[in-house]
Amino acid sequence: MITPKLYIGGIEADITEADPIVVDYSISDVMNPATRKVSSSKSITLPGTANNDSIFKQLFIVGKDNNIVTFNPNLRVVAFLQIGASNVLDGFFQLLEIKRTQTGHQYIGVLYSEGKSLFSKMGDSYITGNATSANDVSLETTSAVTVGCDSDGGKARANNFVASIRVAERYYVDSGNTSELSTYPFWRVPFNNQRLAVKCRHIWDRIFQKYGEVYDSSFITTSGFNKFVYMDCKKDLPNLTTTQYNNISARVSRSTNTGYTFAPSGYNTIIFNNDVLDPDNRYNNTTGIFTCNSFRSYDINAKVSLQSRLTLTTSANFVNQPYNVTLTVRPFSDGVGFGTPLTISQTFTLNGNYTSGQTIDFAYTAATGDILFDYKDFFVSAINSTFDFRLSVSATLPASLTASAQVLSGSTLSITPNKNTLSLGDTYTIANAISNKHKQKDFIVDMLRLFNLYMFFDGTKYIVEPRDSFYSLGVTYDWTDKVDRSQDYTIVPVGQLSWKELQFKFQDDNDYYSKLYKQQFTEVYGEQDIINENEFIKEPKEVELSSSAPITVSTAINRPKTQHLYDLNNGNRQPVDCKHRYGIWGGWIEEGTAFWQWYFSASNLINSSGYAYVGEFNNPINVTESTLFGLPSQIYYQASTVTLNANSTLYQTYYKNDINNQLGLNAKLLRCYVKLEPFEINNLKLYDKVIIDGVLFLIGKINSYNTIIQEPVEVELIQYES
Repeated sequence: MITPKLYIGGIEADITEADPIVVDYSISDVMNPATRKVSSSKSITLPGTANNDSIFKQLFIVGKDNNIVTFNPNLRVVAFLQIGASNVLDGFFQLLEIKRTQTGHQYIGVLYSEGKSLFSKMGDSYITGNATSANDVSLETTSAVTVGCDSDGGKARANNFVASIRVAERYYVDSGNTSELSTYPFWRVPFNNQRLAVKCRHIWDRIFQKYGEVYDSSFITTSGFNKFVYMDCKKDLPNLTTTQYNNISARVSRSTNTGYTFAPSGYNTIIFNNDVLDPDNRYNNTTGIFTCNSFRSYDINAKVSLQSRLTLTTSANFVNQPYNVTLTVRPFSDGVGFGTPLTISQTFTLNGNYTSGQTIDFAYTAATGDILFDYKDFFVSAINSTFDFRLSVSATLPASLTASAQVLSGSTLSITPNKNTLSLGDTYTIANAISNKHKQKDFIVDMLRLFNLYMFFDGTKYIVEPRDSFYSLGVTYDWTDKVDRSQDYTIVPVGQLSWKELQFKFQDDNDYYSKLYKQQFTEVYGEQDIINENEFIKEPKEVELSSSAPITVSTAINRPKTQHLYDLNNGNRQPVDCKHRYGIWGGWIEEGTAFWQWYFSASNLINSSGYAYVGEFNNPINVTESTLFGLPSQIYYQASTVTLNANSTLYQTYYKNDINNQLGLNAKLLRCYVKLEPFEINNLKLYDKVIIDGVLFLIGKINSYNTIIQEPVEVELIQYES
C-alpha cells in the first residue's frame, strides 16, 4: 500500500489512515459552467499535530491575535495530493473549520481542483473599456477608430478587419433617425448612427490575461473565430470619457493686464495667457485661437474686462470736454464674425491743461468695463474649425488725443461641448462600446454556450474546444478487464436525459422587430427548441445567453441591411437602448441595388453602393454561418434572393451531435466499478474515452476514489456515438 501525501502551501501535512482522503472526479457541466462541478476531495480531516499547527499558524487558539502571523482562510492556498510519484489532484485547499475534542483538535477542509479557478477569480467583476477598478478587465485602446467615414465609405477597412490586428471597427445601425429619399441614394444615414463592433477574441484574451491564465484552443485561436464580434447596440453614440471631454474643451484666463496694446485699427485678437483647463492644448496662448477637433455644438462663455486710455500727442487745454471711446468685442469662427458684437462706451471728461505724453485712464468698474458672452449650442460644421475673440477700439478725437484699451487680469473664456456624446471626429474607443456592468463571467459563459465549448484545466492550461473537437483530443483506454464484475453493473437506458424540452435562446429585447417576432411566433428570434419524446420526464431546461439576438432589417431592397434599434410609438420611430448582441462580421456587401448616403453635414456627404455588414449571418444573401441557435421563422430584410442554409445554425454546427447522443436509443449510461491505479488516475483526462465490452464510452464521473486503499471505484460512463 502506498500512503498518499498531502501538500498545503508547499509543506507536507500530517494525515492518518483512520481518516482516508477520498476524491471525486467530474466532467464539467457546460450548460452552467460558472457553477460547474469540479474534481474535489470529500471532507478531509487532519490531526492537530505540531506540523499541522505550524501550517495553519495555531488558528486553534481562540485568543490568538491572527493579525500578526496567520493562515488566512479567506485566501486560496496551493495544494496537491500525491500518491507515489503521481499527483492525483492539484488545486487549492480550503480550511472549513477547526474542531476541538477531549484529546486535542482537528482541521477540517476540502481540496479543490483548479477547474473552477477562472470563474472564482472573475467573481462578479466587470468588463470595461478602460479598467475603473482593480478587478475590471481593461480592453485595448490603440485600435480605436474615429467617428466618421473614409472616402470609400469604409470598404477597405470592412474587408480587412477580420484578418487585421485591429480589435474594433465601425458599423452603422438605424436608430429611427434615418431619412428615406425617393431617388438615389434612397437612404440617408446620419453619422450618429455609427456603432462599434469588438472582436470576441480580444475580450476573451484580455480576461485570461487579467488573471494570468493560459488556454489552448484550435477553435478560439483560428481566424474563423475572429469574425465573431460584440456589437454595441445602444440607442445613442456613447458618452465622451472624462479625458475626451476635457481634451476638446478649454478654460483660459488673463493672469495679467495686456497693457494698452489695442488701438483703432480694426479687430485684434484677445489673448488669454493662462490655462485653467486645456490638457490637449486646444487653445493657443500665443495666437489666441481655439481649434476644434470634432464636428459638434459648443457652449461659449466669456467675460472680457476692459479699460480704455487717452494719450496726449501734444499739450492741450480742455474745458469740460467729453470724449467717448467705444470698445467692441466679437467672437469669430474660422475668421468670420458671428453673433451680435457687444460694445461698451467709456466716457472721459477732460478739463484743464494737459501735457504731451500724458495719459488719462478710464476709471474701471464692472458695470462700465465688463462684456459678457454666453452662446449656447454654437454649431461647428467642420473639423479643425477655430474660435477666437477680437477687440476693436473706436473714438472720434481731436488730433491731440489717441485712444487705446487693455484687457484686464481676471478675464475668462470657456469653450466646452454642448453635449457629452461622441460626435464626428471624436475617437470611438472600446471604453465607449462595452455595455455598462457587463460581467466577465457572463461573457465567458456566453462564448461557451454559443459554441458548445468544453473548458477543461489540464494542470497548466485550459483546454477549450467545441464538444466534438474536445473528445478528439484524448486517448482511448480499454477498461474491459478492469471492471469488477462482482459489484453492481447498472445500465440506465435514458442516459443523461433530465429534460423534456431543451430551449436554446437569447434575451428578449426592446426594439420593434424583437418584439414583433415574439408576438408573431411566441418565441425569441433565433431560438431552437428540442423535444425529448420520453413520456416520464416533464421538466424543461434552458441554455440562455446574456445577449439578445441580432436582427437584420431592411425595409426595401435598395437599402442596406442593418440593426434597427427603435420602437414605434403611435407610428413614430423612437430610439431605444438594446442589449449587446453577438454577430458575424461579414465585410463589405455590394448587392447592386443597395445605395445609401453617409450624412455628416450639408456639405459633407458620401454616397455609397455598399456597406459594412454585421449581423446574425455571415452574409445576408448567401447564408452559410449564423450566430442564431435556430433558423428564424421569418427574416425582416428584403433582398432579390436569399439562400438560408439549414445547417448554418449554432445548433446544427455545435450541438446536434451532442444532443443526438443524448436522445438516441443507444444513449445509455453505465455505472460500474473499475480498478484504477494511482498513475491511471493521474494520467486520466476527462476528454479521454474508454471501451468496455467493445462499447465506446465518455467519462462522466469517478465517485469517491480512495487514495489510501486502492479498491475498485464507482464510475459513471456515457455511451458515445460520434
